[in-house]
Amino acid sequence: MSEKLNLVDENDKIIGTDLRDNCHQQGLWHRRSTVFVFNSEGKLLVQKRAPNMSRPNMWCGSASGHVLAGESYEDAAQRELKEELGIECDLKEVGQLKVEVDFSLNDKEREHHKLFSCQSDGPFNIQQEELSQVKFISLDKIKKNIQKNPENYTPGFIEEVKYYLKNINI
Repeated sequence: MSEKLNLVDENDKIIGTDLRDNCHQQGLWHRRSTVFVFNSEGKLLVQKRAPNMSRPNMWCGSASGHVLAGESYEDAAQRELKEELGIECDLKEVGQLKVEVDFSLNDKEREHHKLFSCQSDGPFNIQQEELSQVKFISLDKIKKNIQKNPENYTPGFIEEVKYYLKNINI
């Protein structure tokens, strides 16, 4: 069953609700939360999407998902951490960016991404239905891997990494 999401305008103002499938089929603006989980060594936890998911077998942020209708960005981020990784963390808001990607005629992302970060060394209880693997990797290595093989990463994650590196002093 498709989730009900808030529809937003290009400035992230709520203008209604619709089903997730309709949002992607019609390219309607909606919201997504992403959490970058760093370990005590400063490495970022990345997840590989399961083969049955959209953008199968691609690497993306530690935990992410759509913000459901009536839910805040932070509530969605906490929910995704719990569902995908089985953890709870104190979140720090990093910032917000817009991502627009046309994958096909009936698969368009128009999303406001709010990015959060937190620190955890695990252990993680990964959601097998959505994730096939997680691993910690340095931001330097991620940046090099994205430059070499961008097709291995979700477009949203590529934009989130660029945003993070541009806006955070590390």
